Amino acid sequence: MPTLTRWFLKTAMLYFLVGFALGGLLLATLGWKRLPVFSVLQPVYWHILLVGWLMQCIFGVAYWMFPAFSKGQPHRSEKLGWFTYGALNLGLLIRTIVEPWHSLSPQTGIGWLLVPSAALQVAAGWAFVLNTWGRVRGRRS
Repeated sequence: MPTLTRWFLKTAMLYFLVGFALGGLLLATLGWKRLPVFSVLQPVYWHILLVGWLMQCIFGVAYWMFPAFSKGQPHRSEKLGWFTYGALNLGLLIRTIVEPWHSLSPQTGIGWLLVPSAALQVAAGWAFVLNTWGRVRGRRS
């Protein structure tokens, strides 16, 4: 298993644990509607599970299991793979911190950080597709 795949999968498992812990907290505090801190965590919960766990797990397994790009370059660009990993996680971590903070205290002026956060996640998606596209093909004859 390539090193990059191990990083994707281990990080995905950490997000899985954090996501389910956060989901448990949200479920336990469902009756405390007067505490807005819990309601602002719901988008973070979904992003941690869908982007942090599911998408990252898919990226890692695809990087490992898809057919080789070529004999000399089985995973196409390892640098682009690491860029994908870094951009996805940095974008998600920025969003995880900034989104609830901005929702609870909009006057802090940090909401603009959600734009580069989203841009990093979109860039990671494009990088993944660019790095994987040539590996999706039929049987070679």
